[in-house]
Amino acid sequence: GELEFLLAFCVGTADASSMKPKPGQQIGEHRIHHEYLAIKDMFSERGESKRFEMAKKRMNKTFANAGMKADYSDTMGAMSQCLKIRNLFSHCHWAQSKKQGLFFINLEDAAKTPGALKLDAFRHASPKTLDRIEEYFWYTFECLDYLARALAIKSNVMRGPAPLRPKRKQPLPKHDVLFPPKSFH
Repeated sequence: GELEFLLAFCVGTADASSMKPKPGQQIGEHRIHHEYLAIKDMFSERGESKRFEMAKKRMNKTFANAGMKADYSDTMGAMSQCLKIRNLFSHCHWAQSKKQGLFFINLEDAAKTPGALKLDAFRHASPKTLDRIEEYFWYTFECLDYLARALAIKSNVMRGPAPLRPKRKQPLPKHDVLFPPKSFH
């Protein structure tokens, strides 16, 4: 939720950057007005994937025109990975073993497997992996914040100094590598 909220701010900043303020309107007021409009637009759309696609369509050209295409692409890639993890976790059932920790089963995957339903394809969610994912989500948050502020300063809808870009993180491996199949019994 926090990532989608910050993504909406990026959309608003992109919109404000491509429009001139009304006569007499301060740059901060102009930017905030467009950020609020973007939040309304984004969250009136149902479904996180639809909101993500809407955001990309509204921002792509603005970031390219500002010479920020690489930062934009990296951030949207990180956001896409976070969206996949969010969806993985929102469609799963959790179990716990006193000795081995947390496990989950993706119910959508179990339902799509040919044959009779089997609820034994659990994946291990180790504390180390969950920490790694949390760090990646935080990195994505920092990238979204950077993207909005850097564009706002570059397009003169916010005063500087320019923010520092977060140190790049490697993308996360695929889910089956992050969460290996394992029995919790």
